[in-house]
Amino acid sequence: NSANVEGGGSSALFSWAGGMNRTSRGIHFGQPVSAVSVLASERFLKESGHVVGDEFDVTVGGGRMPVRVAGKVDYFPTLNTVGEPWIVADLASVALVSNVEATYGEVVAPNEAWLVTDEALTDREGLAERLRIEPFASTTVHDRNDRLATAQVDPLLDAGWRALLNVAFVTVLILSCIGFLVHTYVSFRDREGQFALLRAVGLSMNQLSLLIWIEQALVVAAGLALGTWMGGQVGATIMTFLGHDDTGGRVLPPYTLDVDWMTLISTYAAIVAVFTIIIAVVVVVVRRLSLQQVLRFGEG
Repeated sequence: NSANVEGGGSSALFSWAGGMNRTSRGIHFGQPVSAVSVLASERFLKESGHVVGDEFDVTVGGGRMPVRVAGKVDYFPTLNTVGEPWIVADLASVALVSNVEATYGEVVAPNEAWLVTDEALTDREGLAERLRIEPFASTTVHDRNDRLATAQVDPLLDAGWRALLNVAFVTVLILSCIGFLVHTYVSFRDREGQFALLRAVGLSMNQLSLLIWIEQALVVAAGLALGTWMGGQVGATIMTFLGHDDTGGRVLPPYTLDVDWMTLISTYAAIVAVFTIIIAVVVVVVRRLSLQQVLRFGEG
């Protein structure tokens, strides 16, 4: 409120009533504070009941800060993405908004920093030692190259696993082709008389060939669908054991079941091509079937 005072000047009266805890009182310079965009974890959204696009207040530095959920993420470096709910935001925006009404001191200093070095840097150990002192004292320095070198798999071992997987795949493919070929041959021999009777009652050769194609295609499609489902179940079961360390805790980043779609499509294409050749051979044999000879054998 403003009012004229003696001498032609003006004055202002600022007053407030009771409010919520951890809320600063006073006049703030600048535009109205807008919500800070943050990324939230799946667990945070589930436990808090919020969804992407919601705006709410959080406490930072003893003061309340409005935030808006701009998106959802599953993993973030150095955070326990499995056991704890969390949100992440840009440090500059957080410091700018939270320091407007900070209660216990300014929020300016990070407790963790990621540094990108020049590829030509050779004295990485010396840099790590200097980072323990300046520009800010750090208790732990992690070198990504050292971590990757420690976790790197022996190339010969990796090649051995790849060769083993290739041999296993080729073996399974060959056994599947042999099993399908035996099934097709036995089914054809058992139903040879039925094919001849179908031809005798007026079924054309093209119709008989189409019947065989549909029958065998259904067998192949059902086998691929069942095998794909079982493979997914087995993979999901095995991943639960690989995703834990020797103490029983979940490793970070966690193991996830990733599907290489190009390899999967190529594999299915190879299987379909082989089975198509087998079915085509069966159709050719059926087309060469001697109707009179088969019926004569059936009468005998």
